[in-house]
Parts: sequence; structure tokens; C-alpha cells
Amino acid sequence: MQISFGDINGITDALTAWLYLFVPQALAAILILVFGLTAANFLSKGFVRMLGASTRIDLSIRQVLGSALRYGLIVIVLVAALSQLGVPSASLLAVLGASGLAIGLALQGTLTNISAGVMLLWLRPFRVGDYIVVANQGIAGTVREMGLFNCVLQTRDGVRLFAPNAQVWNFSIANFRSNKRRLVEAQVVVPADTAPGPILEALKKAVEGTQATSTNTAVDAYVEGVSGDGYSIVVRHWVPQAKLWQAVRSLYDVLDAGLKNEGIELSAPLRMTRRFPEPGTESSYAE
Repeated sequence: MQISFGDINGITDALTAWLYLFVPQALAAILILVFGLTAANFLSKGFVRMLGASTRIDLSIRQVLGSALRYGLIVIVLVAALSQLGVPSASLLAVLGASGLAIGLALQGTLTNISAGVMLLWLRPFRVGDYIVVANQGIAGTVREMGLFNCVLQTRDGVRLFAPNAQVWNFSIANFRSNKRRLVEAQVVVPADTAPGPILEALKKAVEGTQATSTNTAVDAYVEGVSGDGYSIVVRHWVPQAKLWQAVRSLYDVLDAGLKNEGIELSAPLRMTRRFPEPGTESSYAE
């Protein structure tokens, strides 16, 4: 088979005509992609900043809405770019719908995370900045981000933890930051040769004098029992969330100093047998 110069010229002319039509379309599609993706990032960030001006919209909600807007704009940009190349929009939307169905069936576990993420964002058992512990999952840390697929936490030793939403939502969640006040409780033992009445008053007065104690709550001190070691006394008081660990760590010194300030001398040192919450537990890192 021989190819004549006429055939070559015909092929060249056809290729030139095709390039003449396709290159402008390809350049237009590339420009749509570049400017469209840039605009999607810019608009989504601007949208998040705009939502940030309102104190009524939680940070986690702002992050998710910003991501949803960005991905929605990206899909629109891709459809516009492919349409510029001559792909029919109706066919493209049909392909996207079928692909979405196939992907949805293949990623059922991921869709479970999305539904769990929606419930977390709707009911909001915790917010960004809260310290949470998820029962029986080894998930504990300060919430840094909340998304449709997973939550990002920072553990007590500075490790970044990605927790699937389904693994968080399907188990009980302890939130150590949601309440404005926390209970601090201590159990101390004093020798049995000392009258408990003055000791109770001295301990209550000592705790009431600390800045960490909530001003609108009373300090409770009572004798829980008597044993061979002496009187077992329980002291309970509520403190603001921000001052919790300051109150817990200084509690023994406050009680001991309170007895000395009232001139009460014990035949044996004041002994603390229980303290709640206890420093060193998971909850003690919710600072």
C-alpha cells in the first residue's frame, strides 16, 4: 500500500484543522480549571472567615461548611472544564450520578462515618477545644478539628490522633470541658484523739478562702467514718473549670495550712487517702 503526497497533505490538513479547533478549547478548559480551583479555595476560606464573625456558629460547623462549599465548587469547575472540551453536560452528570452510586456502595463504611459526623455536628456532644474520652476505644485528647469523616484530636503527649466518626459516635463520650464547674473531693484521716468538730470548721474555712472555690456554692465537710487510724473526713467543693487542677494540686497544702492557721495541732500528720479527680488520670490532661 502506497501513501501519496496528496494523502499526507490531507492528513496534515485534517490534523491542523483539529488542532485549530481543539487547542483553544483545551486552553480554555485549563484556564477554567486554574481560575476555578483558585476561586474555590478563595471563596471557601472567605466563607469560613465570614462565618467566624458570628459567635453563634461553632468552629466545627464553620470548618465543615467551608469544606462542603469548596468541594461543591470543585465539582462545578470540573463539569465546566469538561463541557468546554466538548463533553455533553447531560452525559457527564449521568456518569457522575452512576459513579456516585458505585462509590457509595463500595464505601459503605465511609458513609457510616459521614452519617456519624452529621450526628456529631448536629447534636454537638463536644466542640473544638474540648477534652474527650471515648469509652473502650483508646480515644482521648483535646479536639482540634471536626469533619464529616473523622475527628482530629491531640493526645496528652502531643500526638495527633485521627478518630473515625463512627468509632466516636457509637460509644459513650466523656466530655471534661462542657461544664463550667467541676467537683473536687478529698478524704483525709485525722487522729482519733482530736475532736472532729473544730477540724471540720477549720477545713471548711480553709477551702472557702481559696480563690479556686466557686463563690456561689458551699463547701461540704463531714465525718465519713471512724477506724483505728482515726476519723475519716470528706471535704467537697465546686470549682470553676479553668481552676480545676490548680485546686486539686494545692488541696493538701490548703487543708494542712487551714488547721495550722486555726491553731489545731494533730498528734500525727494530716493524711490524705483519696483525692478526686486524681492527677495522673486521663481526665487530668483536660487543661
